[in-house]
Amino acid sequence: MRFIFLFSLPLVLFSCSDMMGDLADSIGTKTHTVVSESCKRFSADSTNGVPRPFFINQYETTYELWWNVKEYALKNGYAFKNPGTEGSGKNASAPSLRKYMPVTCVSFYDSAVWCNAFSRMRSFSPVYFSDAECTKEYTNAELGGTVYASLCADGFRIPTESEWIYAFRGGNPRDVSWNFRYSGSDDAQEVAVFSASSTAPAGTRQANSAGLFDMSGNVWEFVSDASGAFSSAKGGSFGGDEKSLAWNYMKFGLAQDATWSFVGFRFARNAE
Repeated sequence: MRFIFLFSLPLVLFSCSDMMGDLADSIGTKTHTVVSESCKRFSADSTNGVPRPFFINQYETTYELWWNVKEYALKNGYAFKNPGTEGSGKNASAPSLRKYMPVTCVSFYDSAVWCNAFSRMRSFSPVYFSDAECTKEYTNAELGGTVYASLCADGFRIPTESEWIYAFRGGNPRDVSWNFRYSGSDDAQEVAVFSASSTAPAGTRQANSAGLFDMSGNVWEFVSDASGAFSSAKGGSFGGDEKSLAWNYMKFGLAQDATWSFVGFRFARNAE
C-alpha cells in the first residue's frame, strides 16, 4: 500500500487566513490569536528540491479545523477510519477548550480524505484518487489501499519532504535562519515543544523566519517523498528530545494506516 504522485511539485508564502480564535497560552496567562488556516507562499527553488511555488499552512492542523472540515466531509459522502483527537488528549468529540491543539490519532489515509474534502469546501480540485488515471476521488479512508495523487491539481495535500524542509528552514537560503539547527533558532527552547508530557496549542512557541509555527516539535508531521510515495513524518514531537527537532533528523517510521497521539499533519497546496 502506498501513495503515488503523478506529477512533481513546488513552494512559496502568502496569507489565506480564515477561522480565527483567541487562545489562552498554555504556558502562562498571555492570550494570542491562532488562525487555523493561514497559508504562507514559497517560491520555486529547484536547487533545493522545490520545482514550483506552493503554499503551506502556518500551523499544524488544529483539531477545530479538522472537526469543521470533517463535519462537512461526513455530510458529503466522505468517510474516515479515525475521528481524531485534540492533541495528546483523548477527546474525539466536538471541539472543547483544547480545540487549538494539533489534531492527532489520524492516519495518512484519513489526512488524504480530509484534504480532498477541504479542497471541495474551498472550491479547489481534489488531489487524491483511488485509481491511477485520477478519475475516481479518494473519499473513504477505511479502504486503505493505493492512493494516487494528481500533483497538478490545486487542492490541499500533504507537503513533499523537500517542500517541508524548505519551509522549515525559512525559504531563503541566503538568510542566516537557513542554517539554524531548529526551525527558527539554534535554541530549541525558543521554537519547539519537546521533552514534555503533552502537546501544546498550535503557535505556542516562536515562529520561524517565514512565520511558520511548530515545524520543530509539538507533533510529528506527515510528508511525502519526491515521487509522491508516503514518506512518514518529520519534525519531532512533544515527547522527543532535541536531536529529533532538526530538519535533517531521520524520519519517524510508521505505516500509512497507523495513528499516534504524537503525530499530526500540516497541509499544503500548489501556488500556481
